[in-house]
Amino acid sequence: MRYLLMLALALPLARIQAQTQAQQADSVIYATHEAAEVQIAGRRSAAAGIATRSALERIPTLLGEKDVMKYLATLPGVATTSALDAGLYVRGGASDENTCFVNGSPVVSPEHLTGILSTFDPFVLGRSVLYKSGFPARYNGSLAAYVDLQPTLERDSLCRGEADLGLLSSALRLRVSGRGGTVLAVSARLSYLQLLTRLYNRIDEESDIPDYSFGDVTAALRVPLGPHWSFDAFGLYSADRLRIDRGAFPLRWQTASGNVRFSRRTGESRLSLRAAFRGRHSEGDSEQQVTTDYDNAERFATAGAEYGHRIGTGSWELSAGAEFEYAAFRTRFNDLSADAEYGLWSGWLSARGRIAGELHAEGGLNLQHYDGDGRYTRCAPRLRLRYSPGRWNIWADYARTAQYTAVLSVMNSRSPLDILRPLEAGLPPAECDQISVGADVEAGRAWYLYAALFYRKMYHAKDFGSRMLSAETELTGLLIDGSGEARGMEFDLMYDRGPWYFRANYTLSDSWRRFDAVNEGRRFRPPFDIRHNVKANLSWKPAERWTLAFMWSYQSGTYTTFPVGVAVAHDIHNPQNDPVFVPVYRERYNFRMPATHRLDVDVAYTRPWQRLALTVHAGVYNAYNRANASYVQFRAESRDTYYTRFVPRARVLLPVIPYLSLSLTW
Repeated sequence: MRYLLMLALALPLARIQAQTQAQQADSVIYATHEAAEVQIAGRRSAAAGIATRSALERIPTLLGEKDVMKYLATLPGVATTSALDAGLYVRGGASDENTCFVNGSPVVSPEHLTGILSTFDPFVLGRSVLYKSGFPARYNGSLAAYVDLQPTLERDSLCRGEADLGLLSSALRLRVSGRGGTVLAVSARLSYLQLLTRLYNRIDEESDIPDYSFGDVTAALRVPLGPHWSFDAFGLYSADRLRIDRGAFPLRWQTASGNVRFSRRTGESRLSLRAAFRGRHSEGDSEQQVTTDYDNAERFATAGAEYGHRIGTGSWELSAGAEFEYAAFRTRFNDLSADAEYGLWSGWLSARGRIAGELHAEGGLNLQHYDGDGRYTRCAPRLRLRYSPGRWNIWADYARTAQYTAVLSVMNSRSPLDILRPLEAGLPPAECDQISVGADVEAGRAWYLYAALFYRKMYHAKDFGSRMLSAETELTGLLIDGSGEARGMEFDLMYDRGPWYFRANYTLSDSWRRFDAVNEGRRFRPPFDIRHNVKANLSWKPAERWTLAFMWSYQSGTYTTFPVGVAVAHDIHNPQNDPVFVPVYRERYNFRMPATHRLDVDVAYTRPWQRLALTVHAGVYNAYNRANASYVQFRAESRDTYYTRFVPRARVLLPVIPYLSLSLTW
């Protein structure tokens, strides 16, 4: 009992402590091109990069929880730094270089506090498109990737619902259809681990398991307004609470996203009018050895319009759009404060269609004007060519993107302690040029093969000159300018026939960054540089009611910061004047963690009963108990009075974990 609680609830504490010491779905789609183009091409789902809802059923659930973001992390070109990080690292880019959209509007960061689970519920957000390259012209503002999530609001029955009971949380989900095609989908999820934690800490007075809880509510609505018009609305709210050291270090984190959209569609044209809001608020305080008090918030408001029209027989489509975004940032750290705001105007044009025969093209231009501490105008061209003879797709694309914010990470991976900051005066936005080429082919009725090469060049990449915040540190003037590159190749092999499904992919990636103020201007590998990344998924349905799924993954170790020495200080507030060992750092990201690999197994059984169906998921996370280091802790060891050193100690937080979850659908 204690061990499972420590596994599930010590995750946030480990992430906070470790890196501080180290560096003081009805369908899920992944594609490198427009989803609409995929559907027009008329290829079957596997060849087009489209997976049906069964894709989530074919991979083991994460401790009984289905998660769209975890599924996207199994695709070629996508990696995660650890099981405790919900961020996606696409083609050598950082996780803060991605943007998620719902109904065409951006939403806030997707992870819960531990990072082991995202806030996106696949019951409501059942369709996802991951753009790794060849971005549609309407997307800009992030360097690496874009995730387009769409609510599942098709009218099928009067009322459809799910009730889940899992290891981490329980959830209730409903989809209701009304008159005239109105559909409402609602999901509410709540954890109960904090109840077990409090009970156990009362029983064992020496126990100090962190008290962690989370919850989220997601809702989507579609209302037809006549034969051509429709109204869509979406809302998501999440809240996390963490209390460390029996409440001495409370941490609270909340996110909210919402948008509304009016759409008009006819046989030849489409019009979309939308408005959206998103925000995040994190706060915490500590009265431990170092007093810390922080209160950070970001708010974004956007409004935009888009119009598309098919020309002639419909072989070509032209589209244009415009959007305005206002952002405000409030940062408080102890007695320091830094407020900022900006306005961002965007406009785009794009065209796509058939040039001749099986040759298709898509091109566009995105123009942005940033008005904050500085004023910048950036032009982002896009071009994609696709040749589709027979069962083949051969394509090449180019895209330029720009980004106007940067994340000050307290740890190597994403966390709610991250501080989002806009551009500072005199620093231009980060830009990235990306080129990729590739091909995919359907081999018979069951096999699918995909291969691609990519190259990304980053200009004015952003980082922070210091990652240590103290009473003597200013919250402004930390942002620095640099450059970077990423290159690699991807391979994906799929077999889908009858009761058998097999998929394996491999990604080779090489990423580096360079800043004059970091590592004396030498190139370095960022913590998300993952050289080798392998995933293999096997699913078998021996009978109609049974599904057996395996997922094996391997990836090279990530980089962290190793101290080169130690300084001995004295605590003047300590009556004994005991020495305090302080690590001395010279270079960032100078230590590569060991490679990680694991096997997850899941068995699902569904028992129908009248209008109900009970599904039982039983499985094992990390089935062969691989000791994957979640982080490295550097411990001071003294051999004698005159010699002290720091020794790395790997910490494993997720060993073998069996789980059981129940789901009732109607």
